[in-house]
Order: sequence, then C-alpha cells, then structure tokens
Amino acid sequence: MKKIYKEFSEINGEYIEEIPGQDRFGFGLSDMDDFFEIEEIIKHDGFYKGSLIRFYDYQTGKVYQPFERQKNIAYGRPIYIGDIFYILQVDFDEGDAKIYKYFPEENLEKIFDYKVKDLSTYNLSFIGSNLHLISQDSNYLEIYYPYRKTVTLAGNESVLLIDDGKVYINAWIEEGWDDVKDMPGEDYSYYEKLIIKDFDSNILSERLGNLHQRGDGSWWLS
Repeated sequence: MKKIYKEFSEINGEYIEEIPGQDRFGFGLSDMDDFFEIEEIIKHDGFYKGSLIRFYDYQTGKVYQPFERQKNIAYGRPIYIGDIFYILQVDFDEGDAKIYKYFPEENLEKIFDYKVKDLSTYNLSFIGSNLHLISQDSNYLEIYYPYRKTVTLAGNESVLLIDDGKVYINAWIEEGWDDVKDMPGEDYSYYEKLIIKDFDSNILSERLGNLHQRGDGSWWLS
C-alpha cells in the first residue's frame, strides 16, 4: 500500500503544535496540565509524574528532547523569538521556575530562574513579541520577566503580547443577553475588541477587532 505520509525518527503518539515565527520545528508536550493544575495534583497525590517536551524537525525528521522526565517537573509552551526557542521549566520539588534558551543540537542554556512562591502559576506562560514571562487571571496581569509590573484587567480581557511598554489585549464583548431567560436575546451580538494599555493600567486605545498571530510570527487584526 502506498504510504502517503512521512514519519519522524521517533513516534510518540503526541499532538504536534506549531511554534509561530518559524516553520521548521513543531513541539509536543507529553502532558497538557497547566502549572496550577499540577500544583493541585501534587497536593492531592503527593507527587506528579513529570512531563516531557519534544521538538520535531520537519526538515530532517529528527526528534529532540532537551530534558529527561523527572518527578514534579513540568514544561510550558515554548516561544520562538530572535532565532532562538525559550522554554519554561517549573520544578515543584526545588520550588524553581527556570527560563532556558534552546536550539536543537546547538544550545541549551539557563538564563534566569525564579522561586515558584514568588509567582502565580495560574496561566503562567511566555508571550511575545519580546520575551515576557507572565501570569494572568480575571483581575490582573503579572509581568515577571524581564521586569516586574502589575496591570489591572477586566474579567473579559486576555493579554496577547507586550511591546514597547504597551500591553495588547483582546476583550470579548457580549451584547443583548437575556438574563431572565439566560439565553441570547433578539438583538444578541458577540465580538472582540483590541485594547491597548500602559503599565499603569490606563487605556491608550481601543477598537473593534480580534488580534491574532499567524504561523509566520506576524500579528493581524481581523
């Protein structure tokens, strides 16, 4: 039977995700639990089995695993900025969150670390277009790297990127909801707005539109 697909050098049954800004490598995580969920697992079960992050090379078919699996250690989604990948590793045993620079077969270097107790693990992640380590909930954006800032958020706001001292936010808007019937009313509408704030939580601008990133790394408003 004719084979219509290519194979990587290592088959793990993982879902491979794209990493915006380049098209050579995808990545796979062996476990999709968020960091705050892993904290709860450790509290409940006493341990977490640990996760793996792998990079899949579409040019050569090779698979790269920069770290061995270790108990109570987990990884976030990598980000690609300036021809390098950045990996977030959280070690719940040591109580450390580490930022690594990485490029397969060339470089793996720790560039910064934090104490987990000084961070919120809720939606702890990297965002672009410059490297920022952040967490966010329905009230606040917390920026940890490369500087410490707190920005107030509304419950319908989600931060996408930080650039040149400006915070770019998608806000979902629902209009015409019938609270009595708990269903959309006749004039119901849903749309998104782009809101730009400064680090003092002041709104600099807002307009209709959904901001999203393409695979090539560019940002588009739709």
